[in-house]
Amino acid sequence: MYQQNKKDMAFFLRYTENIEADIDRGYSYHLTGLEVNHYSVDQAAEYAGCDAEDIEVVNGCYSQKLDGLCAFELDVDNLDDAIKAAKNFSFSNSSYSSEENNWVIVKGVSIGRGCPEGETIVVQEVLYVNSK
Repeated sequence: MYQQNKKDMAFFLRYTENIEADIDRGYSYHLTGLEVNHYSVDQAAEYAGCDAEDIEVVNGCYSQKLDGLCAFELDVDNLDDAIKAAKNFSFSNSSYSSEENNWVIVKGVSIGRGCPEGETIVVQEVLYVNSK
């Protein structure tokens, strides 16, 4: 298990409809887009770069279950700056846009494994919720 200490804590931006449900679940999925009808579990695992036991079916497609929640680290020192950074955040021409999505600022610890976009984290505290 990952040992945490205060100096590892950082501000993170997470796009979500329900952060409490996310925290209760404890993990995110990396959606592969590979449909169950056309691919095997082993093919999905090879595509995602993981073991077959980490693959689950979500909405008819194979998805990789990650070790924690996906989020984007914000290079800031306080909540006010985190909110400002989040409002202007976008991620390389993707659907991650703070203008169009619900998002939260959390304090957490990066466990850095598996999230293709951003980082995989353990949430320690929810600091701010922005709902559309």
